[in-house]
Amino acid sequence: MKYTFLWFFAAIIAMGTVSCKKDVDGVDQQLVDPNDTITNPIDTTVATKQCNGHPELCGKRYDELVYIMTHNSHAHLPVFSPLAANQGQTVTKQLQDGVRALNFKTYYTNSSSCGPQDVYVYHGFEPLGCILFSSVLQEVKQFMVSNPDDILTIHIEGSANVARMYDVFDAEGLTEYFHVQTLGQPWPTLGEMIESGKRLVVFTNRSNNDDVVGFHHSWSFMVDHDYDAQRLSDFDCEWYRGDPNGGLYLFNHFLTNLTPQEDSARVINTYDKLMGRINECYNFHNRMPTFIHLDFYEHGDALRVVDELNGVD
Repeated sequence: MKYTFLWFFAAIIAMGTVSCKKDVDGVDQQLVDPNDTITNPIDTTVATKQCNGHPELCGKRYDELVYIMTHNSHAHLPVFSPLAANQGQTVTKQLQDGVRALNFKTYYTNSSSCGPQDVYVYHGFEPLGCILFSSVLQEVKQFMVSNPDDILTIHIEGSANVARMYDVFDAEGLTEYFHVQTLGQPWPTLGEMIESGKRLVVFTNRSNNDDVVGFHHSWSFMVDHDYDAQRLSDFDCEWYRGDPNGGLYLFNHFLTNLTPQEDSARVINTYDKLMGRINECYNFHNRMPTFIHLDFYEHGDALRVVDELNGVD
């Protein structure tokens, strides 16, 4: 946000004209007739740092905030079949709308549906949609370059190994943004991450036995609850995967009845349903979510909920 201040200088009337006098240091000062029109007022613009769109978040640690994470961010209509698509918007549009955490399922494969051997992203069954991992990372890179005051998180599942995924990140110029976090150490603030330029946090469910820099094991750093809910009554708050001591909390909030359910998202993503369930699990664990994991985030009030939980307008 920019604030513009108009400074009015004291005017000394000197026969209705502009004149000069010497100040105590012998420097000429212009004297302005107050009846004259100021056609070019002094405009001093003060730039205020925006951290994920809000200056008040700059002093907050990464793990103190709540983020929308889109489930299978790559699997969007119309590129993916409605039988596999979890989102209605492209990765670029998701980021433009305020999503700050993405979920990808990566596979090293070759097939008639995907193409020659490479790292791809798909959901469940290749013929329902399959695109190069590099193509979605290109969208991420463009956003990172255009939005230097934003922090992004990527949570990767699937079977592609860490070394191959690193190569794709590196080829797309994203490894320079990698934040490296030591398990058990305090997270930096958003402002500190922006100052350092290390604004991309990557988690993966794959083992990282070779200690490839920048890839954090998901279930060491975070905990979630069951993701396989088919109806509202299936939702619960019991821990499912991961370590409750890792510090981060992945809040799965989507329904899957054989296929993604866009109509269900219109119901469960509403303010009352989403905030009600967050409060229920808060009372159960005394913890707020870190990532609210959603299908079809554009339906409902998820952005409003996140802003409210983060204490911003």
